[in-house]
Amino acid sequence: MTRRGLELTALCLAVTLWGGCGDDSAEVAPAELTAGGRIVAEAVERLPTALDLHDQVIARTCGPDGGVCHNGKEYPDLHTPGNLLDAIDKPCNVAELDPADIVDMCEPLAQTIELTDGPAAGQVRRLARHAIEEDRWVLTLDAPFEGCSAPYVSAFRILYGDGSGEVVLDIDNAILSVQCETAEAVVNGFASVDEDSQTAILGRVRGGDPNGNGVFGADLGGALVVPGDPEMSYLLQRMLGTVRGTRMPLANQPLNDAEYLGLYCWIETLADTDGGATMAIDYVGCTKAAEVLELDRLELPAVWSGP
Repeated sequence: MTRRGLELTALCLAVTLWGGCGDDSAEVAPAELTAGGRIVAEAVERLPTALDLHDQVIARTCGPDGGVCHNGKEYPDLHTPGNLLDAIDKPCNVAELDPADIVDMCEPLAQTIELTDGPAAGQVRRLARHAIEEDRWVLTLDAPFEGCSAPYVSAFRILYGDGSGEVVLDIDNAILSVQCETAEAVVNGFASVDEDSQTAILGRVRGGDPNGNGVFGADLGGALVVPGDPEMSYLLQRMLGTVRGTRMPLANQPLNDAEYLGLYCWIETLADTDGGATMAIDYVGCTKAAEVLELDRLELPAVWSGP
């Protein structure tokens, strides 16, 4: 059989393991497949559904002591198939304590600041990040406010960044020092605000670039699992080791090529299914499976090396 015939046979395994795509496919034995074909064949045989992917791959990476592969700040609890499915379109790094460690694809949607008086009244800027510096609450913006030649104080409000117009924080006192020529605004004397109010304010306000690298990560469209987009799926990228943090699983058996392929293809073709645990993974429609056959190997991206 020709190489192309072997490749087609490997893809036909998504229909039925050793046949179902014509007479030629029924005659092919595993030993006759190319290296890439064997990777695809193993994935199709062992991991035909999301349930199998969880049982044979994801669950294996979780220790019996509560999950050594889990970290509440970085990695979801994946002990059950339902938890795996619940990761679809869910945010990632939501409880990371150090903003510098938040991965771009996991950054939250930026809230916006609107000035409500003075020469720049009505102007809106996206909030990149905010921090307490001594007695000041410093808000870093995506761009300076325009129309003012010298710093002035303004009342302001902070809105959710989803376009709904819903207000997060509305301060009608002129206490925000607008720096005009810099992408920064400051509330001086913030330490005088009672501690409970400080905690409430800081807990509600969200910048879109908390790690400070200039990228508003929500624009990338990332999440724990993004149907149709393995590159923006934090779960897969963390297991591949392409993003900040220790490559997972940390203390258990790493994935082999067929298992990586199963995870790739589940995510890539997820947008075309109902997302159920028993829904077949569409290896025939998976471009990563086709790439494996073309290259005769699974090509993985470079592992993150910091900083």
